[in-house]
Amino acid sequence: LSPSAVEQRKGVTYFGVDVLPEGSVPPWRVHRRYADFSLLHEELFLLGPRASYKEAPFPQKLFFQCTGERLEARRRGLELWLQHTLRHPESRCKWRRPLRDFL
Repeated sequence: LSPSAVEQRKGVTYFGVDVLPEGSVPPWRVHRRYADFSLLHEELFLLGPRASYKEAPFPQKLFFQCTGERLEARRRGLELWLQHTLRHPESRCKWRRPLRDFL
């Protein structure tokens, strides 16, 4: 989630996720809202085990406008959480399909 890949579209923030697959498949970028990350987090939670990490907690929902440093903190939190999730052993098992659909 590069800071330069954050976009505003009609008042909605999208985070660009650069996907760097293994092998000879070329990379691509997807844009996801915070709500998309939150849905993924909930789906993985339901599949178990919890996709929650002490060193990379999922960023909380904010009820006020998220701009500036708050937006950057959210971006960093989502990036850290997603990196931990992709390294988790379940990312190759139970979580594989939802992660593939997300990316």
